[in-house]
Amino acid sequence: MRIRWMKLLTALFMAVLMAVLPIYAVAEEGAEPITGQQQENGEAQPDHSGEEPEEPIMKEEDKEEENEEEEDADGPAPEESDDEEYIAPQAPRAALAKLRTGGHEPYMNGFSDGRFKPNATITRAEVAQVMYNLLETKPEGASASFSDVSSRYWAYPAIAAMSTLNVMTGTDGRFRPGEPITRAEFVVVLSRCFDLEKGSASFPDVPDTHWAYEAIAAVQQKGWIAGYSNGNFGPDDNLQRCQVARIMNSALERRDDSFAANSDKQKFTDVPKSHWAFKEIAEAAEPVEQPDPPTPPDPPAPGGIQVGSIVQVNSDNGLNVRKAPVDGAIITAVPNGTLLTVTDISKSPWLGIRTQSGVTGFVLGDYVKLYTGGNSGTQSGSLSASSLSMRQYMSARLDATAGSNVKAMKWTSSNDSVARVGYTINYSGTKQSAIVYAGSPGTAVLTYSDGAGNKKGTCTVTVTAAEPIRFAYPSESIVQKGRSFDLIAITDSGRDGVRFDIAGGPESGSYTTTSYTSESNASEHGLPTNSTKVFKKNVTFNNAGTYTIRAYSSKGGSYSSEYAEFTVQVKNSVSYTEATSETRRLSSLGMREIKNFEGVVHEVEDDRLVAGNPTVGCGYVVAHANDTFYNNLTDTEAYALLVEKADEGVYARAVENFRKKHNIKMSQAQFDALVSWVYNVGTGYIGQDESDAANMILNMVAPPNASASNPVSGVVNTGSSDNPAVLYAFTTSTSRKLGTVPRGASLKIVDVRVVRTDMKQEVWYKTSYNGKTGWVGSGYVKLSGSRQVDLTYADSTSLATELLLWHIAGGAVTPGLVYRRLAECKMFFFGNYNEGNSAAAGAAYRTNTYGFVYPERCAYLDRR
Repeated sequence: MRIRWMKLLTALFMAVLMAVLPIYAVAEEGAEPITGQQQENGEAQPDHSGEEPEEPIMKEEDKEEENEEEEDADGPAPEESDDEEYIAPQAPRAALAKLRTGGHEPYMNGFSDGRFKPNATITRAEVAQVMYNLLETKPEGASASFSDVSSRYWAYPAIAAMSTLNVMTGTDGRFRPGEPITRAEFVVVLSRCFDLEKGSASFPDVPDTHWAYEAIAAVQQKGWIAGYSNGNFGPDDNLQRCQVARIMNSALERRDDSFAANSDKQKFTDVPKSHWAFKEIAEAAEPVEQPDPPTPPDPPAPGGIQVGSIVQVNSDNGLNVRKAPVDGAIITAVPNGTLLTVTDISKSPWLGIRTQSGVTGFVLGDYVKLYTGGNSGTQSGSLSASSLSMRQYMSARLDATAGSNVKAMKWTSSNDSVARVGYTINYSGTKQSAIVYAGSPGTAVLTYSDGAGNKKGTCTVTVTAAEPIRFAYPSESIVQKGRSFDLIAITDSGRDGVRFDIAGGPESGSYTTTSYTSESNASEHGLPTNSTKVFKKNVTFNNAGTYTIRAYSSKGGSYSSEYAEFTVQVKNSVSYTEATSETRRLSSLGMREIKNFEGVVHEVEDDRLVAGNPTVGCGYVVAHANDTFYNNLTDTEAYALLVEKADEGVYARAVENFRKKHNIKMSQAQFDALVSWVYNVGTGYIGQDESDAANMILNMVAPPNASASNPVSGVVNTGSSDNPAVLYAFTTSTSRKLGTVPRGASLKIVDVRVVRTDMKQEVWYKTSYNGKTGWVGSGYVKLSGSRQVDLTYADSTSLATELLLWHIAGGAVTPGLVYRRLAECKMFFFGNYNEGNSAAAGAAYRTNTYGFVYPERCAYLDRR
């Protein structure tokens, strides 16, 4: 007994001792987040316990310079401290400071110049101010005694409060207010402001001996922050201001109907609506004036430099060249290792310089060194192709790499009218995609050079005549015979007519039209305005079957020999809810739902959550280097591209192959819902044993005749900690839970209940496990023997919850994905397309109309 009490006292003493120690930890020199990997064109990931989402919380393309005080082109990495890294205590179970949750008052501020500086690393002082703004009760008489924080410092009240509450402290009598805060440090601060349950983490770079392990595990369990695609957490990586807004909005439970309610206009000059965190920042901050954190003093210029000296850039991230010292406009950025000639030293620590290509300006002397000969350190670089073939008006993705600071690399063309780089998409400090535009037929050479003018690669672009038809598709992909619909073709503005020929099918015929609507889209990147013509021809087919249609265009009265081809499925009758074994394709209703979910990106840009996935149109990812595509799309072109990729392309084909392989009886609505799901998460999940969702579908068979005297054998082959096979007392998920049946358990089914109403689509199996008898959803159990998979008997108890698990993006619960999954479930189980359109359905879009069981982590979004 005495030994037990001694252990308890020792543990208590250590907890008290460690609670008053600081959370400061050394930030790794030059650490950068690793970009994530997208599942084809999708963003969602299943939220299974212990499986870390692959996406990082921030895109690499947004890691641009924000602080004008930092002259390093991407901002210099924080100087490492001589102090030893502090080993922090385990995350407390009770919060040291309570924060206000659930409201929508701003808790972050902009700067006096009208900017938010979203991509600037957030400092320890700024984090202290954020937490201070959110305190339920501010400590009276709070004070702090740090050698580097005076009582007149702008964030002194916040730092004093955080220090008094033991949420944030310092080391060696210093707080280090201007230094960046790391992911691990921030998570510890967050854990001290909430009552969190103990969690577990499995990051290779966060062993259970890591000083912040308990805090990282607890916050990860809440779904507020996640790891990178390589499985690491990156505890020493710095956080950006926009990332903190996203994390805090989740932690503060702000993602309800009032989230970012005032986001109809741009608040900050540097946060346009196109910024991935626009709504996060709109929710978190107001552009109120407040003093900027003081600018640190300029470092001294290197010694021994005179006018005429040759200096070498000494910054991994490159160096900005300004028109004038301090706050002059940035002329260009030069890579690490570039040689510069000094022309002026009178404005030390700023140096007047001239590049080898003749550009003159000023650089901060702290980031150059006197060149004494040897390796010039010129920038390295390479291209994904040495030649490209393109059609006029199209764009291409040409990938480029650099040793560092790829933004400083330059593109030129031997003939801009033939081909040029319209703009670039930067994924990291070393990789970008150049978006090449084909302006007119001919040949042009693109040259890729470093900031010093050294050629690193060339690509010869051959442009041939424009395609006669850009896109062609039917207004309805599935049509009842005898009903009219439109054949549609999109061309450039130089065409004067279109002919549609039936190339295969139960009927023959040819249809011409010269009637068109002109549409255009103006580029935000300086590309020529995209001008198109949309031709439509109304037709009626009276015989059922699949029709192959070819579209030709005319110019000057002469029709093209090239054509665009598409198909139309004509049926005797069209049902969206009857499950049959007939061949399926994506319906136009289904395509419009996907368009509503995805929205329209007119000009290709990197995915806002997952770097390295340039996206255009309605969620189409230009997945491979050297791919060609139409850019600067009109709304009609964006929809046509969706038809081409989702219906005629791999996504509908993947679902149909799955249906056909397993002879699944499936309705049109169920097919459309699954195509929407794989269009978002990737086709790799719609296959046997590829996902629990796919296996649940294969478990949904025509109900067997089971009884106590004639039981049917089965095995639980699906389920996870987030969606276990629950044994209920009765045939409803609201009844008492008797326990869970683990994956691999063998069962005897003694009764079956099929529940089919306007509000319920459930199938229950009666069984016993661990001495208790109850009911389990059919989707969890694979019955023995060969059986017909028939989704007439789909079970929402299992499958709806499983689909709703796919709601993680950017490392956090994403309400938009939860609502998309909800809409897909409404389609799948009830053929309800109406509530899948957020604009038309209003509040019903977010309403759990049919009482699906939400996973615990997104249950706060369950509205009924």
